[in-house]
Amino acid sequence: MHAAFHEYLASTAVGGLVLAYGLALLRVGQTRGDRAMALSWIASSVFAAAVPHVAGQVDPDHVQIGERGLVLLVAAVFLGVWAYLLHLIRTSNGTAHARRLMIVAVTGAAGLAVATAGVAVFRTEPFFNDFVQAIDSDGLPRGAGFWQFGAPMLISSTGYGVAWTTLARQDIDPGERTRAVAHAIAIPPLLLALVLALPASIIGYAAATAISIYGVMGHLTVQGERAAFLSRFLSPQVAELVRLRGLGAIAKPQELELSVVCIDFRGFTSYTEAIPSQAVIDLISDYHEAVAGAVAEHDGMIKDYAGDGILILVGAPIARADHATAAVALARSALLAAQRVTDRWATGPHPLGVGIGVASGRVTVGAIGDAARMDYTAVGTAVNLAARLCAAAEDGTILVDGQAASFNTASCEPHGELSLKGLSTPLPVFRCSTA
Repeated sequence: MHAAFHEYLASTAVGGLVLAYGLALLRVGQTRGDRAMALSWIASSVFAAAVPHVAGQVDPDHVQIGERGLVLLVAAVFLGVWAYLLHLIRTSNGTAHARRLMIVAVTGAAGLAVATAGVAVFRTEPFFNDFVQAIDSDGLPRGAGFWQFGAPMLISSTGYGVAWTTLARQDIDPGERTRAVAHAIAIPPLLLALVLALPASIIGYAAATAISIYGVMGHLTVQGERAAFLSRFLSPQVAELVRLRGLGAIAKPQELELSVVCIDFRGFTSYTEAIPSQAVIDLISDYHEAVAGAVAEHDGMIKDYAGDGILILVGAPIARADHATAAVALARSALLAAQRVTDRWATGPHPLGVGIGVASGRVTVGAIGDAARMDYTAVGTAVNLAARLCAAAEDGTILVDGQAASFNTASCEPHGELSLKGLSTPLPVFRCSTA
């Protein structure tokens, strides 16, 4: 069987397209699973470009080392898909039983495929002459030895199908689901391209690549929407963890022991009445940027920007045992950063100051909305208490509740009892040093 020149040309073009896609995926890959899938597409591209030169044409008496090497590319494709699926399984929120089923199915499938490829390395002539591109236009295999490779490959593909189907029913990141579904749909035409006659094989490779690219574009779209959301709230470290583990695993509703920091200007209302609006906007921008730097430094999360008020969570969405200590340290840094801003923008007739409140306790947190319009909610007494303490704090003062103070005894001292709005009895309040 000899391919026509236009078939060689088409096969090389498709192989080049798949190679470009694999290299691009390798460049932007963020996890081991991404990189494994990229390498599998690169291996597939080389095989797609080279196989027309050898399918049905291997001399049984003079098998070339390059022909044996091409067999290993088939094993690489199956191993890449295996590694990618393992990544999805481990980051999904499925049941333990479902996870075990998927791991067994995909590992068994990969093992069988690799073993079959290992046999093909030593039986290269029947692999290329009786199996690869051996199904003709009538749907019949050309060689008698087709099923010695076809049967185990079919069983292996079934194992992958079980894993994909089970995974589709699990709770995984929406962007990752889009890409995973596309890859699941792309695998059948990719496998069929291995055994169909050359013209149909080229179409199979092209279809698989197009479907996979569609999935990656969908995944990148969701990532872009998520990045806009994350940049509003999370520190770079937390945002990186969300990128790697998925938003669903991090931002699902949960009750956490955390600390809340509330920071607000003093004298802002009178300032805005006398200062041009553009200058006020520039002040707010400068102030937000300064406080955001302190938040990132201490791995906090900005819950809300509300004009001159900023609400910050420490200990969400990732729980941390030292949240109270970190919150007071963050409050100090934010106070100093905000004071540098007020020093630049305040005028003699219109001074500006900053007050901060910190409270600790159990708070229910979680992301609400869809990928395009998300908000991060926090509900609990500590949220309201931090806002009340902030309102009571004088310029340059950090007021904290008793629970937060108990973790910062070296830097906090009693400030007396305060009657705060919404509380039936006066509350013991502590004042933390700013140094």
